[in-house]
Amino acid sequence: EFLAMDDKQRGCIITRVEGHVTWELDLQTSFEASTGTKYEVDASVLGQFGFRRGIKAEYACLGCKQIAKARGGKCCDAYSQSNRRQKLMIYNMRLVV
Repeated sequence: EFLAMDDKQRGCIITRVEGHVTWELDLQTSFEASTGTKYEVDASVLGQFGFRRGIKAEYACLGCKQIAKARGGKCCDAYSQSNRRQKLMIYNMRLVV
């Protein structure tokens, strides 16, 4: 129901953007802020809307919130080895709060 709501009801904008990722925790936080209830990510529901849930945590850049580049590649100006953490991702989702 949350994904099917319009942006005003939901309190955030969720769009499908190929190659973009959203942290699972950010989606859970938006859901809880909007509905006041806890949310467990359901991979089958995400799939119905064209999103895919990651199976394992990946390193994410804390600057741009995207998957950290390997072998010294920079995803943004704020990227550094110390500026990344492992996060569960939802692929092809762009979340704007």
